[in-house]
Amino acid sequence: PNYLSLVDRFWCGFVGGAVNAALFVTPVEFVRNQLIAQHSRLAAVQVANASSSSKSQVFRGSWDVVRHTIRQQGPLALWRGTSWSVARDGIGCGCFFLVNQLSQRALAPEGSKPSFGVAIVSGAFAGLAFWVSALPMDTVKTWVQSANVADASLSVMDTIKEIYASDGAWGVVRRLFRGWQVAYSRGIPSAAITIASYSLVYREVEMLQARHLLQPVVQYLD
Repeated sequence: PNYLSLVDRFWCGFVGGAVNAALFVTPVEFVRNQLIAQHSRLAAVQVANASSSSKSQVFRGSWDVVRHTIRQQGPLALWRGTSWSVARDGIGCGCFFLVNQLSQRALAPEGSKPSFGVAIVSGAFAGLAFWVSALPMDTVKTWVQSANVADASLSVMDTIKEIYASDGAWGVVRRLFRGWQVAYSRGIPSAAITIASYSLVYREVEMLQARHLLQPVVQYLD
C-alpha cells in the first residue's frame, strides 16, 4: 500500500508526458517550428540574392500559421508529428521520474526524506535522463513539423537513409543529437530547480499541515 515501484514511476511519468504531448504540446510546437523554418528559408533566399524575397513569406504570425494550415489541410494538420511528440515526452518523462527516484534512493539515507541538496542533484540527473532519451525523437519531430505545410508527409526514414549514405552511421548520430549542448545546459539546471523547489514547498506544506492538525491538541492541553 502507498508504494510505487520504479516501473510504476516510469509508467506514471510516461502517461503524463504522453497525454500532455498529444493534447497540447504538438500543435504549439508545430506552429513554432513552422515560423522558425520560414525564417530559415527567407534567410537562405536573401543570401542567394533572390529578386523578391517578400513573396516567399507566407506566415505573418502564429495565428496566420493556424489559419493557413486549417484552410489547406484541416485542423488535424496542426497535430502533425504527434507520434514523435508522444514518444519524446512519454519516454522522456518516464525516464525523468524514474532517474529522479533512483537518485534520491541512492543519495538519501534509507527511510529519510531527501534533503534540499539531494533534491537538486537528483533533479539534475533527471533532467539529463530526459534529454538523453528524448533528444533524437525531438530532432525527428522538428524535421516533420518544419516541413512545408503543403507537403502531405515527410518520410523520416528516407531522410535518415540519405544522411547515412552521405555521412555514415556517425553522421546520423550527430544529426539526431545536434544541439545537445543547448538541450543539456537548459534541461539539467531547470530540472534541478524544479525538483528542488517542489521538494522545498512540499516539505513546508507538510509542516504547516502538521501544525494545523496538532493545534487543537495543544489548545486542549493548555
